[in-house]
Amino acid sequence: MEERFETIYLTETTATPSYIAYPMFLIDVKISETDKLVYSLLLNKAQREFFYDSGNRRIFVYFTITELSKTVRKSEMTIKNSLRKLEQVGLIVRRHQGVGKPNRIYVKVPKNA
Repeated sequence: MEERFETIYLTETTATPSYIAYPMFLIDVKISETDKLVYSLLLNKAQREFFYDSGNRRIFVYFTITELSKTVRKSEMTIKNSLRKLEQVGLIVRRHQGVGKPNRIYVKVPKNA
C-alpha cells in the first residue's frame, strides 16, 4: 500500500518543506532522472556549502559517493555511473585529491542557462 500524506492547502503563510533547485535546462538533457537528481543535489550544495579553489576562485564541493548514495537512495555503483555521465556531458569536473580523500567536484552550468 502506498504511503499517504496528511496535507494542508498552501496559503501565503504556509511554511514550505525544504527543497532543491531543479534547473529548467535539465528537462531537455538526455540523461537519466537519477543523473538529473544527482546534478541538482550537487548544484544545491554548491550554492550553500562550497569551497574556493585557491588558484582561480572556482567553486567546488565535497560530496562523497557514500553520502550521495544515502541521499538519493541508490547504490554506490549507480552514483558512480551518474557522476561519470555528468562528467561526460560537461556538467561537472572531478579532481582527485589522493588516497582516502574525497574528490573535489566542480559544478558547471551551461553558458547560456
